[in-house]
Amino acid sequence: MQGLIDRGKYKVIEVLDSDENCEVCLCIDVMVDSGYKPCLINTYKSKQAIKELLPLFYDKQFQKCSGFQRLVTEYGSISVVFDYHSGESFDSYFSQKPALSFEQRADLAQSMLLGAIELDMLDDRLAAGVLRRCNAVVDSGLMKISFNCVIPVEYVPQEHFRSVRLGKMLCSIFPPDRKLPLDIDRFIIDLLNGGYGSCVEIYSAWRDTLQKAEETLKAYEKESFLKRCIRRAKEKKLRKRTIPQSE
Repeated sequence: MQGLIDRGKYKVIEVLDSDENCEVCLCIDVMVDSGYKPCLINTYKSKQAIKELLPLFYDKQFQKCSGFQRLVTEYGSISVVFDYHSGESFDSYFSQKPALSFEQRADLAQSMLLGAIELDMLDDRLAAGVLRRCNAVVDSGLMKISFNCVIPVEYVPQEHFRSVRLGKMLCSIFPPDRKLPLDIDRFIIDLLNGGYGSCVEIYSAWRDTLQKAEETLKAYEKESFLKRCIRRAKEKKLRKRTIPQSE
């Protein structure tokens, strides 16, 4: 990283994280006429990290990911440059309990699950490093959720981490609500139970779930008040989400 700075290639805007093994910086490429579009640079300095991660970063599948820009090797370190997504942090945005319509929440979920598909191309260690809620940002103008690539050095993912983590995030996007179609709750519960092995499978199931949920909402509009009360009483027991503590 220091070599890139010394050569005048990048200018550091903010150091996001730093220790003896890794440094993550928000930078701008001063040699490209891109309106100084920011980027993320992960620099790994320990011999063990370089030994373990370098082959993963050199993998052709990894380098096909849309957010990857370049890999730079220097004496005693490697630096990986990624696109940077601006927006409000995922947890901060949803902690405010925004008043969103079902359609807006569905758009946010759609963008998140669609964007996660690329993580199927990566080694589990890299995918798990990216697919963390601390990396997720919300662009409320575009109604889009993106993941910034801040990848820690030591990270051992658990089985079905894609399914469980996305399920937890959907719990925030779709908080428990008696007006929410039960189709969404069932889908989230399946995710939390590790029901899917890949992001492609998750996205495909989501598309089917969303179609059913939209049909369910239309059916709700035709219900009488009494029928609605009876249905909600029956659904109450089925809406319980057991959120795992791990992953």
